[in-house]
Amino acid sequence: MWNSLDDLNKKILIDSDVIRHFIRGRNLDILKKIFPGNLYILSNVEKEICWSKKIRPEVKRIIKNGTLKRMNFPPNPKFLLEYAELIKKFGEGEAACMAVARYDNDIIASNNLRDIKAYCKVHQISYLTTLDILYIAYKKGIMTEANVDEFIYYNVSGANPSRIPFLSLAKFIASKPAICNLYRIAV
Repeated sequence: MWNSLDDLNKKILIDSDVIRHFIRGRNLDILKKIFPGNLYILSNVEKEICWSKKIRPEVKRIIKNGTLKRMNFPPNPKFLLEYAELIKKFGEGEAACMAVARYDNDIIASNNLRDIKAYCKVHQISYLTTLDILYIAYKKGIMTEANVDEFIYYNVSGANPSRIPFLSLAKFIASKPAICNLYRIAV
């Protein structure tokens, strides 16, 4: 959940699942319009997602065109110690994002709420899900409701469908997620 409007200008550490959603949703390049200059991919996340030979070229392309900024994992001992504890319970990408966000006061973009939600609450870390990002794109006029619904359709259909809790933007908005209240204030 986004904590406040101050979060609008923070670094957003994107996890591999969000990148996969935007690839499947056929809207990877739109991320640059939604968060110009704010999206970062940690080296750990890049390594994790680039195991897939199918996805690797897309990830390299969006790093090269500036949609995502590559960020090395900080060599600071407190980051490393936190990461060492988190990697025992979570995936490489989630662990890296949580450790860095905790000490750099960044935002995490991830859908792995079972992994990140409790940790983020304890450490007061803001996070965004794919649906939050789509809602922001909609409110900024970057995507229409039909564009968002099509994006969701591409993700929940076909082989290996993604788990997205709402099958339309209207249903997401009707659930009154916290992002709606914060974004209404920002507009």
